[in-house]
Amino acid sequence: MMKKFPARFLWQIRFDGIETEEYHPMNQVQLYLWELCRKEMDDRIKLQIINDWFSRQSPQWFSKKYPIDKISSDTIADFSIQCHENKLMEISKVPAIWVDGKALPKEYAISDLPILCIDRSFIQQSAN
Repeated sequence: MMKKFPARFLWQIRFDGIETEEYHPMNQVQLYLWELCRKEMDDRIKLQIINDWFSRQSPQWFSKKYPIDKISSDTIADFSIQCHENKLMEISKVPAIWVDGKALPKEYAISDLPILCIDRSFIQQSAN
């Protein structure tokens, strides 16, 4: 989708976890991913990092491929803010998907986006 329609989508990666201003073991994976992504400027590499985690979900393999020294206090603070924002925005699942500022129902998945985009494009073209 990013390759086919790069200007049509605004991608924002959000993680969910326990809202706390200190390190919490339940947030370990999210904080690790956040720490890696905050240091990387290239969105394609960020998505590759996340894809690598979700394809294997092996902490040993992942930490060897993407080593970090520690989780920074900035990462912990930013993650806590995002967890709070998730509550305010009523994000009840991750990943959450919005189209035109409206959250898609929980029943939809990222894999449904191509179908939704084709349907939306067809409807817009038919209306003109």
